[in-house]
Amino acid sequence: MGRIDFNVKSLAALAAESAAASRMHGWTGEPLVLSGGSASRRSHNYIRLLGLAFWTCVQLGFGTAFPIVAGRTFKGNQRKGSVVMADLLAVAVCSSVAMIIAWFWQQRHRNAGIVDVFWAFGMMLAGPWYAFTGPAPLGLQWVLAMVTSIWFLRLGSHLLRRFRSEKEDGRYQSMRGAMGRSSGIGFFLFFQLQAGFIWVLSLPFWAVAQNTQPKLLFVLGASGFTLLALWGETTADRQLAKFRGNPANRGLTCRDGWWRYSRHPNYFFEWLHWFAYPLLGIGSSYQYALWLAPVVMFCFLYFFTGIPFTERHALQSRGDNFRHYQKTTSAFFPWWPKTDRSPSKYDN
Repeated sequence: MGRIDFNVKSLAALAAESAAASRMHGWTGEPLVLSGGSASRRSHNYIRLLGLAFWTCVQLGFGTAFPIVAGRTFKGNQRKGSVVMADLLAVAVCSSVAMIIAWFWQQRHRNAGIVDVFWAFGMMLAGPWYAFTGPAPLGLQWVLAMVTSIWFLRLGSHLLRRFRSEKEDGRYQSMRGAMGRSSGIGFFLFFQLQAGFIWVLSLPFWAVAQNTQPKLLFVLGASGFTLLALWGETTADRQLAKFRGNPANRGLTCRDGWWRYSRHPNYFFEWLHWFAYPLLGIGSSYQYALWLAPVVMFCFLYFFTGIPFTERHALQSRGDNFRHYQKTTSAFFPWWPKTDRSPSKYDN
């Protein structure tokens, strides 16, 4: 899914890109201890790592916004630059306030999974906001609003159902245990980090909304990509839910439908949907920069937050059954499964 899930590697990667910020926050250079060491030291390092990731997100956001606003302003139209800044700040402020509300809720109920739901619905609202406040033609405005709202409404509804029917996700239980008494401030920083990701990852919506000369063929192509991705994602989720609903499948790996051809078809279709935005942006001054959206999302899903964490958890819970699945099935792109001559006791 598109949400930026928490794991230590992803935050460490963000922190590594912010060495200058780390010095500002008193980073002394001693190694992080996130497993082993005293509980107080692990907790302290978690808080520092979250703080650095949050600060990096702030840097990334302002580093992106300033050239956009400055470019509009120095072209001689200060009012247009002010409008752009107001549109961007509205999403940033609303996301931050929403995550503060979500944080207060989790403090009371001790279930940080609410952050996933708020993230998805935040992205859902950012799309139409940018669409209808931008200068794009009305037709493109409606297409952008529909693509973003439908996609993230489906994702948010799926996450909400899971949130209401399951206990707190293991990721957040691990975070809570590692941070100990500092979990309050730690989760506050983490929730604000997710607010920052709403802002950063919704920038492609804003860029599309600046396209005043869209190309009909590419708009139709973007709509087709979205429908294909929506169908694939919904089908994969339904297949997995049906498999998990059978008690006889406990401890086994789903190989039904799309899951026969990819270990993570949900991630693949999530990534596919991000191609809609560069297609919608063709004809604008941001048409080349928008191709970074699917590239960045692929890197997050494949290398940082999606597949690595999910597969570590699957190996812990399903062991050899999942190892056999790894040997025979493509990690991301759907493809025919390999023939494995090892014993078939791991097949479902």
